[in-house]
Amino acid sequence: WWSRWRGAAAAPRTPASNADVSAADGFLQQAAAALERSDVAAAREALDQALHVAPRSAAALVESARLHLRTGSTAEALRQYDEALLVADEPARIYLELGQAHLAARDLPAAVDAFTMAS
Repeated sequence: WWSRWRGAAAAPRTPASNADVSAADGFLQQAAAALERSDVAAAREALDQALHVAPRSAAALVESARLHLRTGSTAEALRQYDEALLVADEPARIYLELGQAHLAARDLPAAVDAFTMAS
């Protein structure tokens, strides 16, 4: 994990444009509404659409990672949290969630590293 993070930290950060973020916002709202109805499939579809229009949106990546974690796709959640870190303006919150995802994957050393990066 550490070497993967070091590589990610060295990569240039290219956040989504404002237009991309605006386009993704509607899909993020649809995903939130679907989750309130416990419709995981509709939420996944809306998040996939958000990532299609704004693949570098930290918000879309984090929401998608949360849903993957919720549905047991821990490896995909970890991958999306890593991607979100590349484009996040304020990565501390993402490091906290990444730490929780590593705990879910029973990877205590990686969790500690992520929690350390959050502080």
